[in-house]
Amino acid sequence: MVRVLLFTGLLLVFLSSVKSQTEKEILSTIEQAKELMNKDPVSSKPYIDRLENSIKSGSYKPFIKAKYHMLLGIYHYRLAKMDSSLVYYDRALEYYQQKDSAKQVAMANINKAMCYTYTGKYEKAIDLSLDALRGFEQENDLKGVCMCNNIIAHVYFSKRKLDEAIKYTKEFLNIAVKIRDTTEIASAYNNLGAIYQYSLKFDSANIYFEKAIKLAKANGNLVNVTNHLQNMASNYLELEQTAKARQAYLEALSAASEMKDTTSIGRINLNLGKLNTRVQNHDKALNHISKALHVFKSLGNRDLERQALREMYHHYEAVANYQKALEYYKESDSLSEVLFNEESDRNIEELRTQYETEKKDKQIKLQNAEIVQKDLEIQRNYLLLGGLVLLIIIASLFIYLRYLKIRQKQVLALEQTRREMERKQTQSLIQSQEQERRRFATDLHDGMGQLISALSLNLQGLKENQSRKLHDHSQSLLSEIHGEIRNIAFNLMPQILTKEGLIPALRHLLKRIEMSGKIQTGFDAYDMNFRFSKDAEVSVYRIVQELLSNITKYSGAKNISLQIVGHEESVVLMIEDDGFGYDLNEFKNSDGNGWRNISFRLEMLGGDIDIDTKKGEQTSVVTIEIPKEV
Repeated sequence: MVRVLLFTGLLLVFLSSVKSQTEKEILSTIEQAKELMNKDPVSSKPYIDRLENSIKSGSYKPFIKAKYHMLLGIYHYRLAKMDSSLVYYDRALEYYQQKDSAKQVAMANINKAMCYTYTGKYEKAIDLSLDALRGFEQENDLKGVCMCNNIIAHVYFSKRKLDEAIKYTKEFLNIAVKIRDTTEIASAYNNLGAIYQYSLKFDSANIYFEKAIKLAKANGNLVNVTNHLQNMASNYLELEQTAKARQAYLEALSAASEMKDTTSIGRINLNLGKLNTRVQNHDKALNHISKALHVFKSLGNRDLERQALREMYHHYEAVANYQKALEYYKESDSLSEVLFNEESDRNIEELRTQYETEKKDKQIKLQNAEIVQKDLEIQRNYLLLGGLVLLIIIASLFIYLRYLKIRQKQVLALEQTRREMERKQTQSLIQSQEQERRRFATDLHDGMGQLISALSLNLQGLKENQSRKLHDHSQSLLSEIHGEIRNIAFNLMPQILTKEGLIPALRHLLKRIEMSGKIQTGFDAYDMNFRFSKDAEVSVYRIVQELLSNITKYSGAKNISLQIVGHEESVVLMIEDDGFGYDLNEFKNSDGNGWRNISFRLEMLGGDIDIDTKKGEQTSVVTIEIPKEV
């Protein structure tokens, strides 16, 4: 009796403390639950229970209730209970719509889209993602836009529409680079790895998986480290590199163990069990599958438990222990039936709740419709009179706009003709300049080189006549002249560009910059096993040369990085430096020809450029995309 009274007293104290929670404390508890949820959903359950008691016992603003229901939606998503997750997201949406927050409505919609993607309802996922995209763009929320492009890319990849998947992944990556969100950059690399893996380009897939893992580790994001490592492990399995696959799984297991993510620990053990069954290492396979089964039972996740039981069946079937195999098969099959019935019951209850809510909404809408109908009858008479006046105005405007349209077409035609003539003149001028540069560089190299060689022979003769001091001084001057001529010839037209191509020329250009001893450079090239046309290579080289010249002259940079990546239809160049940025408008409108030459060459190549820089702030990034077929 004393224990009962004591328990009742403690319960009353707990409930009173819950009821007295402020909105700030509620929001803090929600954030704590989210942080724990990213590691292990089960560990966040006590916080969710505490929040439930607080919400029920207190009177809070719709915004707080919306945040609470969003948390419940994420919690059920982590547990793979998509139907329940969608119900909570819909309730959060109702509260957000009361506040008329486009950004929060968009966030709820993108979370719903993730559920539909998980369950294979791709049409709904795309519809919600595009709706959320409009909301984030309206709020100028680049992080949200990034998430939308990621989900859309996932949908198209799931439907095996790889061109669309690559398109949205590239958009996702470009925005992530722009906002310098390394977590999202890692996700984009992971997406590209998955696309290459499906395209059977396993070596390229590994490059992107390794990049994703490197960034995730640098961010300390163990959840993403675990996921990316498992993806890379599956890629190694496709390459029949089981040792590397096992190493990746074990590293993922270590990361999951560090953050005590029991669900991931169970999943990785299950995958290790499958791997060992595949290589017929049956003792290890049984050990890993048993661990996974124990974890899933302790979590109470019967769907994952069913998967582990089914893998037990496959193991004992492989070792010809058919009696054990039959036992695990029956246990797995029995659990499948239970899960199906429980899920059905939950769905029915949720549908009933939704129906009751919709019924009340319909009654409210019906009452509102009657009021609106009366207002419409009053307004109709005014509209008929106003319509006649409007028709006359519209007819007059139509005639006037028609005249303006014809006039505008004439002006545009003249302007287009003028621009085309200017473009051809500029193109002809640049081609003439490049030809003259080639000729002059060749003359310098061949003609002056022969004269210098002859002069060198004369100096040798002078040396033999004992005029050593005069010889040495003349030889020094000769070396300086020769070096200066070589520099002039290189700047006019590098021989390495015409003979070996763009990649060696760019690498050599960076080495020449590094020879100054003031700047460190880095250069990476991926999937560049082809060459542009000669004119295109010259144009790309001149663009990069102009940009690097600006950096070395004005930015005060200590490090410059150049990366060039070949994709299926285009090539992307990225130049990054740690110098102080500059005013982009001043650069574009300056008196020099630098920007005009860059923009015109890009126009001829059909390429695009994006410059992310700001005056006085460190680090600038230039991204250039050029079609392969130029």
